[in-house]
Amino acid sequence: MIYRHEQVGRIYIALLGFLAVVCIVVAITTHSTSLALMLGAILVLVCISFARLSIEVDRSGLRWGMTFGIPGGYIPMEEIVSVDIVPVAFWYGIGIHLTLRGWVWNVALGRGVQIHRCGGMPIVLGTDEPEALVAAIGRGRSG
Repeated sequence: MIYRHEQVGRIYIALLGFLAVVCIVVAITTHSTSLALMLGAILVLVCISFARLSIEVDRSGLRWGMTFGIPGGYIPMEEIVSVDIVPVAFWYGIGIHLTLRGWVWNVALGRGVQIHRCGGMPIVLGTDEPEALVAAIGRGRSG
């Protein structure tokens, strides 16, 4: 393993607090605690599922995945053409989504690493350590 990093999205922690309030309001206004609990459980599971992004680099390739590893992705080193540090602006949002830059995977705003690959759409991985990720990919590509 050349590099491993996990980033936790603080926005998801705040969202969990907000969802707790929403569930309490639903329970009070509908007089249905079971509905509020079911709604809360589903929303908490979704938030937890997308609250952490793990990125790993080894000699064979680049792997990434959300909290439980699914969804995730893999690019073999031989398919990586170049990498660039890019801004991840607020209009790209947080999560997994298709943009003009390609697929963006992030749990926070700030910066990311855009991976250009031969024959495929670029991928942007949001990270609070873009320089370290670029260096690790460079070490992996050099053998």
